[in-house]
Amino acid sequence: MGEYLNYIVYVAVFIAGLAISWFIVGKWINKKRKVRLIWTLAITPVLSLCLYLIMVMIIIFAVSYYPKKKFDETGWKENIEERYIYASDIVNSELLLGKTKEEVVTILGNEYSTWNKSYASYEIGHIPGMFNIDPSFLYIELTSGIVTNVSVH
Repeated sequence: MGEYLNYIVYVAVFIAGLAISWFIVGKWINKKRKVRLIWTLAITPVLSLCLYLIMVMIIIFAVSYYPKKKFDETGWKENIEERYIYASDIVNSELLLGKTKEEVVTILGNEYSTWNKSYASYEIGHIPGMFNIDPSFLYIELTSGIVTNVSVH
């Protein structure tokens, strides 16, 4: 919840900054009668479009955001639907590289989706995103029974 509160504060400060700058420009325009018509007909639609695009980007970011956490065996094993929060740490830290099947099962558990000679996969849930409706998987590539690559698909 703390991460979301930070973004709400950033958005509020950004909107307050826009409002103050528009207020100052508006006061200046009120002193100049000829400029007021130009402002109304030309600049207002452009600024409205910019504000609309900014709001759309904020919404897309808010829908796609999720916290990324350092890998925790207990959290991984208890919350199957939200394993995606640990997936990037598993990949980036190369936690599984060079390990055998037994070592991987000890770390990640035996709730894998697929396990054969060349690869294994663990379901990590639905990664938040605009049009992301399919579950994602942590793919583990094996060569001669040893982990050689880990990725998220």
